[in-house]
Amino acid sequence: MLEGQTACQVHLNSEERAHIAEPLAQFLKALHSMPPPAIALPDRIRRLDVEVRWPKTYDNLCKIDELGLFPNTKDLFDLLDSLKEVRNTGPQQTLCHGDLYARHLLINNQRQLCGVIDWGDVHIGNPAVDLAVLFAFLPQAARDSFLETYGPLDKNTKQLALIRALFSASMFTVYSHDIGDADLLREGLVALGLILEGNTPKRRLQIKSYDPTWPKLFKQEAEKLKQVFGNDLIDIHHFGSTAVPGLAAKPTIDILIVLPKIEMADTKNTQIRELGYMPRGAYGIGGHERHRYFRKGHQFHIHVFEPGDSHIAWNLSFRDYLCKHPQEAKEYETLKLKLVKQYSSDPPSYRAGKKAFMDKIKSGAIPKSRR
Repeated sequence: MLEGQTACQVHLNSEERAHIAEPLAQFLKALHSMPPPAIALPDRIRRLDVEVRWPKTYDNLCKIDELGLFPNTKDLFDLLDSLKEVRNTGPQQTLCHGDLYARHLLINNQRQLCGVIDWGDVHIGNPAVDLAVLFAFLPQAARDSFLETYGPLDKNTKQLALIRALFSASMFTVYSHDIGDADLLREGLVALGLILEGNTPKRRLQIKSYDPTWPKLFKQEAEKLKQVFGNDLIDIHHFGSTAVPGLAAKPTIDILIVLPKIEMADTKNTQIRELGYMPRGAYGIGGHERHRYFRKGHQFHIHVFEPGDSHIAWNLSFRDYLCKHPQEAKEYETLKLKLVKQYSSDPPSYRAGKKAFMDKIKSGAIPKSRR
């Protein structure tokens, strides 16, 4: 019998994880170099089928976001979004453990790797399924050491390993929360943080000159959304900078939808996904649960509110004010162009830089009775 505790029970720090990188790489190199056994061991549950695993990972991240378990779900969603088109095109003749994560790594009293357990998922397939551990268990500083021993990864293998890491870590984070396993939950949250180390998508903010097709794009999308929400739809509006004629803007069409009850939006998640949107629950407005957010890449963002919500009055009044006051609109454009030069890779600072101007407009654009 092997002695030791699972890695999620011993609460390894970053330095201790780094010390495990080389022996873990040695183990996986040896395993993946073994000739396939004579018996058939196919991957019947399609562990690296992105078309299957991506939606499940997305649902798990939505639950993590709704529960407030992880502070930076936005970067997780962005990383997942960047991997949506990845496909399993790598080698399929490698002997794989199939479910390699912290709960299946044994650590001895010297806090060293002493065993790998739970071989019920062993199969012949793509080694990326096991290499997810590189991202979900090891800190970024230890990955070069791992790869020096194991060998380099091609782009497809790395991407598949990342999406497997996201799927596995998000799944056992939700599972551990549901069953009340504090050790596994802690490890799940650590794994999500480790995955982001060195893998956070870098999106540069862009401000583009006004495009007269923006209102047309809104109208086209609005017709599709009317079909989805049907008689439940009270109102649908184009807001944000792309709704102000002549104003330079980030090329995102912001759509505001009003429904009688916010939960009605949740019942439309399947149809919304069919239009290419990612439902993100109440994400986007801190502390505001009576809100739903849907996103189709960076092209369309939908915000759903109930009648009387103060965010409706604010967003529509701000839009209308800029439409009626071209001088202030030009001032706002100049400010945005200045800020995007300073903070093109720092969206929070970009938004913070606009706050004083927006507060000034808010004080004059919205009657006190509607704030």
